[in-house]
Amino acid sequence: GAVVIPGTEITAVFGDSGNLSGSSGCNTYTGVYQLNGTSLTVGALSGSQQFCSNPAGILDQEQLYLTVLGSATGFTVEGGQLAIRSSRGQLTFASMVAP
Repeated sequence: GAVVIPGTEITAVFGDSGNLSGSSGCNTYTGVYQLNGTSLTVGALSGSQQFCSNPAGILDQEQLYLTVLGSATGFTVEGGQLAIRSSRGQLTFASMVAP
């Protein structure tokens, strides 16, 4: 039930070649992913190492996001929303933009 902290943005760009990139609120990240039907596996994620202290809680938000994304097990797309399931929780992206 966590909501993105106002003033931050979390994104995920799933490329055609299995590359994954985006913003985790403070830092940018990259990685790889693999699809098999509605199963989703995300490989090790690496990112920039900026320290952000504003707004309050941004680094905690970033860590939670990357933990959930990195343990992804599946996904659904309904009504333009992407939901990523994980053993650690669920991520819901409010909008999807096709390339």
